[in-house]
Amino acid sequence: LMAAASNAGRIRSARTEHQLYLTVSSAARLLCDELTDCEYRGRYHYWEEEEEIKDADGKPLYKITHKYLEQKKGSYWYTGGSEPAKLASLLLDDFDYIFSKEFDKVTNMEKVTKLSLTSPTPHTLTITPEEAAGEALTASVMARLGEYPAVLEEYTRLAPTERERAVTDRMDVLDLIDEVIRPAAHISQVTIQDQQVLVEFSGVTLVETADIVSRLEASPLVARTTVDTAASEEDRATVDVDMLIELSGGEEAAQE
Repeated sequence: LMAAASNAGRIRSARTEHQLYLTVSSAARLLCDELTDCEYRGRYHYWEEEEEIKDADGKPLYKITHKYLEQKKGSYWYTGGSEPAKLASLLLDDFDYIFSKEFDKVTNMEKVTKLSLTSPTPHTLTITPEEAAGEALTASVMARLGEYPAVLEEYTRLAPTERERAVTDRMDVLDLIDEVIRPAAHISQVTIQDQQVLVEFSGVTLVETADIVSRLEASPLVARTTVDTAASEEDRATVDVDMLIELSGGEEAAQE
């Protein structure tokens, strides 16, 4: 039971880790596909204004050209301009911030106005099961996991094999021996191998031995019994018994 519980824990842990791996992998693939299929364009407005410089008498002397640069909100669309990108709400401000750093290099302007943006911050992207990896992605992930199938087979077998289902529960067999044989006899040895049980006991008469055989064969756990007896050296009225018990199949006995 402890081994089964431990294996069950390993299964849950392995499946959770596998699901997390698929989710993160799906999110990364979605982001990569988005960046590959989309394009960002930074936008700005540039204009010039002339100022005429006059003397004290109001006569024109010369003109000065003032240059202005103002950043506008950029665009983030699928290549070809078909529609806005799905992650525009998450990534556009970050791209605008990166573009605004270029304005710091401009020095020949009268005034440079940038968008009021903070540096990029970590984003949370929720992937629903429908958006998670499909069959092709799952296959590729499983291929990269390498030894995962072998490890899974070794540690996650919860259901008994056919051979295990055919083996009668050992505790049920011992309970039956304790109930039927022990009250009347002294048991010296019990050996269980596969579906055969060898019980050596003494201190019973032939009549009592026959009664034990009858009670054992009445149990659904027992298919048949074979008995060898020898007169006891200590008490001639009793016998020493070597009893071979052949058990029924585990599932068959349980159904009965």
